[in-house]
This record gives sequence, structure tokens and C-alpha cells, in this order.
Amino acid sequence: MPVIVTYNELNRLIHAMGKAKSATYDMAMTFGRMSEPLTKIQKVDSTATAKSYNFTYKYEDDSHPTAPTQIGHDHYTYDANGNPILVINDSTNATCTGTRTTAGWYLRTTARRAAILITPVASAS
Repeated sequence: MPVIVTYNELNRLIHAMGKAKSATYDMAMTFGRMSEPLTKIQKVDSTATAKSYNFTYKYEDDSHPTAPTQIGHDHYTYDANGNPILVINDSTNATCTGTRTTAGWYLRTTARRAAILITPVASAS
């Protein structure tokens, strides 16, 4: 099965479907006026690979209008510079907190099992 992709007039990926190894997938995204993702739906037909999901993106922080406050079950909180400082998953009650270091801005699980560099530290004004 060939991979088929569709882009909109602003070259944003809006649809992809195909087969990767033994999994058939179909992914669709929608975007808002400011190019912010609004939805991402992925369907996977395989028990051995990534699961299917249906994410809705919400933007409810007037101080950071292009930063999502919720993606699926994850709820995001930002500092004054727009760095993520807290992520809470409402289905698993997992929490990640933001940490500023000389290398950048990290989100770390409360169990400290994983850390991800999210964005460089914004300079304070």
C-alpha cells in the first residue's frame, strides 16, 4: 500500500494514510486561523504498534493564545514567558513539572523516570 499524503494551501499536513511494517494507519488534522492545531485523529489497524487516538486541542489562556491549554487528556500550564511548567493528564492523573536549567526548559515526570527538552529558556525581560 503506498503512502498517500495531503497538504492544505499553507503546506500543512492534513491527511496521511498508508502502511508501516504490519500496521495500516489513517491520520487527519485540522487547523485554526492562526495555524494552531485543532484536532488530530489517528486510526491504526494493528495490535503490535501505536494505538489509535482522537485529540482535541484547546486554547483557553489569553496570555498565550497560540499555546494549547489542553491536548486530549493533557492539560498545560505556562509561565509568563510561555514555558510549560505543569502538565496533568486527567485520565491517568500523571503529572509533569517544568524545570529551568542552563541547557533549556525540561518537563519531568513526578516519578523522575523521563525528561524531555521542550523549548529553550525564554530570556527574562
